[in-house]
Amino acid sequence: MKVNLGCGSNIRLDYLNVDCFPLPGVNVIHDLTRFPWPFERNSMDEVLMVHVLEHLPNTVKAMEEVWRIARPGALVKISVPFWNSEDFVTDPTHVKMFGAWTFDFFDPRTVLNQERSYVTEARFWIKKKRYIFKVFGRYYVLPSWTFFFMFQLLGLIQVMEVELEAVK
Repeated sequence: MKVNLGCGSNIRLDYLNVDCFPLPGVNVIHDLTRFPWPFERNSMDEVLMVHVLEHLPNTVKAMEEVWRIARPGALVKISVPFWNSEDFVTDPTHVKMFGAWTFDFFDPRTVLNQERSYVTEARFWIKKKRYIFKVFGRYYVLPSWTFFFMFQLLGLIQVMEVELEAVK
């Protein structure tokens, strides 16, 4: 089963669409700030969160719930606004920022996770990171070799996308 958490009006046909608002196409109405989420442990093959995590006040707890409902090896796709993007600061409902290494916190292969592994048991391999930047209102995927230049010097990154694999 695949789940589209915090879907809003972005309804996906092959997914269980979850939102706190009873919008057309929403299959499950649930506030993602309330734990536990109404899904069985190890029940999801794929978890999708497109511009949702930045609205939730407890990132670690939300990622623990993603990990709990994901089956071993499940694909987790997350998109969040980058910490210094205009997209982050424009929306008054955004409560959390995300930087280039935020998701390293959950990957047991990284120093960040190894230094703080006691905080959570939620573990994910980072399969892919992509950085999206915006120029004159158009979005572009950032080639990895230009990351430092765009991030450090220009602050043009708007969105970070990560693909994770649940490790259990």
